[in-house]
Amino acid sequence: MSGTDRPRLRIPLQLIVLDGVGAATAGLGIYGLAAETPPAFAPALGEPANAWLLVAIGAALMGYAVFEIVRLAARAARGR
Repeated sequence: MSGTDRPRLRIPLQLIVLDGVGAATAGLGIYGLAAETPPAFAPALGEPANAWLLVAIGAALMGYAVFEIVRLAARAARGR
């Protein structure tokens, strides 16, 4: 059985970029929560509500990217 028998999944670049943006956004929020003083480049991160909002938005973006990848994998497995 060769590797050509399986359906091939191609992950669109948009989903890879969306996952990266989500990771960066969540990381920035986590940095804002962990820092003792607010960073000079983003003083609004000194407010915990803003940092938690970035974490939530980043998690939502990453979750959506994973949802789309799983959906594409299921479609490829069905042969569409």
